[in-house]
Amino acid sequence: MAGWTWEELWHAVQQVTVHLITQQLCFPSQVCITLNNMEHVREYLSELPQRLAFETVTQWMSIKHEDETVGRKALATLQRLIQR
Repeated sequence: MAGWTWEELWHAVQQVTVHLITQQLCFPSQVCITLNNMEHVREYLSELPQRLAFETVTQWMSIKHEDETVGRKALATLQRLIQR
């Protein structure tokens, strides 16, 4: 974009905007597949706490180690990992 005036740049942006509004956007199939896979992973991650019984497992960790903080820290870590 070096050497473009603001007017030229603004005109180019307007042309692209009009094109995007008036034309049907076509994405390569790989983009759609990737987005679908990402959504699938997001949904699966949201189910992990129930599927793997995070709370029950971390409670047992506390009992096994005779330290309540072990379970709390483990649960916090598991929750933080799936939120990212």
